[in-house]
Amino acid sequence: MMPFPANLPELSLPTPATHPGVIARLREGLSRLVNRHVLGLAPDPDTWPEPPDVDCLPIPAGVDHSSDLGPARSLDCEFTRAWHRRRTVIGAQAYRFEHNEEYDCGWRLVDVAARFLRQSQPDTYIDLVSLVPPPPVYAPVPVLAWVGKRLALRLNTEFLPELLTATAPFGTHPDLAPRLPVPLGELYRLDDPAFIRGKTLLLIDWCWHKGRTMKTITKLLRQNGAHVVCFTWLA
Repeated sequence: MMPFPANLPELSLPTPATHPGVIARLREGLSRLVNRHVLGLAPDPDTWPEPPDVDCLPIPAGVDHSSDLGPARSLDCEFTRAWHRRRTVIGAQAYRFEHNEEYDCGWRLVDVAARFLRQSQPDTYIDLVSLVPPPPVYAPVPVLAWVGKRLALRLNTEFLPELLTATAPFGTHPDLAPRLPVPLGELYRLDDPAFIRGKTLLLIDWCWHKGRTMKTITKLLRQNGAHVVCFTWLA
């Protein structure tokens, strides 16, 4: 069941004894539908439980963006945002998660990402997980911090979203912006360079886009003594 604010009513449907697994999923889906679209209750992402079938998705081949700056990989190279034309498994989960905030999909994506990273980087221990800071003016993917925190838990490491800060406001992803207020190399600042020295850092973003921002931040982190692994959910 989804957690909701205590001062609002929540629909609860009984679970029959027969076929408990299937009935429980139908019950949960119907309860969620009524709570969200009829009662207007939004889920609380911080207390969203891990679904029982979290490991049900296969690990895709992914796409390799690695360069002389270090390893960089994306989970799925098939999915595009043209949802009516492509219906891949990972794409379906990502679409539901980003656009509808279905956090059970988020848990599945986190599980796939963790298994994908262990498979692609078997000898790499991640000391820290951080993310490309979302635009200060408008954040198109507000769930990025949520998946980052859960991915760090799955990798048994620390999540530090405030590692980088933007030096100027901008309204879209830097890779997509026609004009930035400052040059891309000056757009981000590392607040505590000494903290990352000698550590392996997993830098995440939702989509690879053109990769310029990830590479720029990777250069900044490497200049301060960190080894960087870049990861995005969508290519």
